[in-house]
Amino acid sequence: MILMIIRKLFILILLVLLIGGCTPKPTNNPPNTPYNPNPPDGATSVVLDPVLSWQCSDPDGDPLVFDIYFGTNANSLYCIKENHNSTSYKIMDLAFNTTYYWKVVAKDGKGGVKEGPVWSFTTQAEGQTNNPPSVPANPNPQDNENNVPTEVILSWECSDPDNDPLVFDVYFGVNQNNLGMLVNNHPTSSYQVKNLNYNTTYYWKVIAKDSKGAQTDGPTWKFTTTQSGDVAKAKLLVADLRNTILTIHDYKGIGVPGIVDTPFNRLSEEIHEKIVPDLSETIDRIGFILSCVSQASPPGTYTFEYTEIGYVLHITADVNQWENSSSIQIAFQGYKGNSLIDDGNLTVNFDANNFPTNGELNVTMGTNDGNMSINGNYTATKLANSNFPATITITGMITSPYLNIDLRDNNRKLYAEFGEWYDQNQEIWLSYLKRIYVSGQITTTTAQAEGSLDITFVHVTYQNGNTQNPPKNISFTGTFREMMNGQPTGAYFTGTITGEYLNPESYNPYEEYGPNNFPKWNANFTGHIEAPQRPKIDANLGIRHDTYQVYVINAGYERTNPDGSKVWLKTPQSPVSSYNESTSILTVTLNNQDGLIVSFTVDGNQSGDDVFTGTIKNNAGIKLADLYLLNGVPMVKYIDGYIESIF
Repeated sequence: MILMIIRKLFILILLVLLIGGCTPKPTNNPPNTPYNPNPPDGATSVVLDPVLSWQCSDPDGDPLVFDIYFGTNANSLYCIKENHNSTSYKIMDLAFNTTYYWKVVAKDGKGGVKEGPVWSFTTQAEGQTNNPPSVPANPNPQDNENNVPTEVILSWECSDPDNDPLVFDVYFGVNQNNLGMLVNNHPTSSYQVKNLNYNTTYYWKVIAKDSKGAQTDGPTWKFTTTQSGDVAKAKLLVADLRNTILTIHDYKGIGVPGIVDTPFNRLSEEIHEKIVPDLSETIDRIGFILSCVSQASPPGTYTFEYTEIGYVLHITADVNQWENSSSIQIAFQGYKGNSLIDDGNLTVNFDANNFPTNGELNVTMGTNDGNMSINGNYTATKLANSNFPATITITGMITSPYLNIDLRDNNRKLYAEFGEWYDQNQEIWLSYLKRIYVSGQITTTTAQAEGSLDITFVHVTYQNGNTQNPPKNISFTGTFREMMNGQPTGAYFTGTITGEYLNPESYNPYEEYGPNNFPKWNANFTGHIEAPQRPKIDANLGIRHDTYQVYVINAGYERTNPDGSKVWLKTPQSPVSSYNESTSILTVTLNNQDGLIVSFTVDGNQSGDDVFTGTIKNNAGIKLADLYLLNGVPMVKYIDGYIESIF
């Protein structure tokens, strides 16, 4: 389980390109109930040609149309207008001193329908007059004002000659000939607008309405928002992110959808699926072979069984050398079932207790990924209570179809350490692998690494009596490069990768996986990344999984410019960036040195381009750009209208 840490960590390294799953979208919700009528319900002295208006919205954001019912009998209204696309309607030629009833039916075009309540008003008596509201005036911002903030309170002055209460419809937009309604039947003479675009001219007007159905249109005003350096900073942020990704991964020939196929991902996949399983199983069997050699006296052919793994070993010792020297030649063959999996020769030097302490080995060991050849020298020490080695150190070469480990130079080695435990059922001491440490040059099909790989294991006995030997900690310290067509290329990654299995003793893989029984782990990469003709980047990447189905992400990078200034992008402590497995939703927030905030969501419940949405905002919360997918390609659209691909 610990080996999954690295793979999971680096699959998420680029964050913004995770691909979600596909599930059906939610069903349609009907419109909300129409409300806030004008004239108000029960109003009197209403003019004979009033403008009926109301408010209504849709929870799904669907556009609405309305059927308007009207009459003098509340129980028998007739439809005077169908599929009306506005929240106001002027009616004419009403009778004096008459009570009228009306209602509105909202429709969303998807089958959703919501009927409003029945409202009423009474018209004015014959000879009675009503004066309409005064013309709205004294706007703020002033007409033609420049450098207006992108968050502003629109306000105006307006009164009614008859002191009737007033409500207002506010229209707003960038096209003075096609303004959209911001709000209708608004009860005050001010309204706040937010997230306006920079350097943009906006037009607006106000319609004042009294409680008796009379209304007055105000003039159209305009203002222009301020220019902003924040948009330029947002473009620099995206450009720097693009260059950082190119430093981490040269994806030519793979294309944007393959960007998640990073060197991190491919190398961690090999570590998880091949290197550690193959090495640990091979070293464990070599330890068994050495323990059996110490029991092969006098010389001859011997058979031993490693019952825990279903392994049968045949050893043949050279009789003449046995009689004349403490150094002998050993040939062996190892079988699983009827299949020969191991074959080789050992030169063995014994100590005074007949334990093989050192020698040469030229062996071919079977693995799930092809034969692994080991050619070189070894040393060994013995456990206290059994014939199994306590340690094995190997120098030389290890090769397989996908792996080459060069242990020939000074300080290069493979070091394995074993522990022992007492099996009370069998009343014998048994061994287990405690540690594998590799210091050398490691070349795989995906990467070339120079450094040390250190893996420690823990022995666990579960309540049902089963035992396992899962990795507890894993770390790699050094440098690695991506391999392409057998040659190193791309970026250098220098630093330390660490992974920790937090609860190997308490997590029981033989019991049901759930909130009280799941593996907990923590993984990190800290170091720097370099590529030809690109700046060095200091990076940290981390994932912690100690809450059921929640993976907390900590990531960031930093580089230093020639003038000493720093550019960085990282996840803050709050809000937390995380992936929730139960909801299939990834939420990420990143801050940079200019106070810009990148926020995005990857929703696995959506499909296609809908999986990814996000924004770039400044520290005042004003939106500078939208993030989205277009045919699977991550895009950014800035508030000045400029659009570009992120990669």
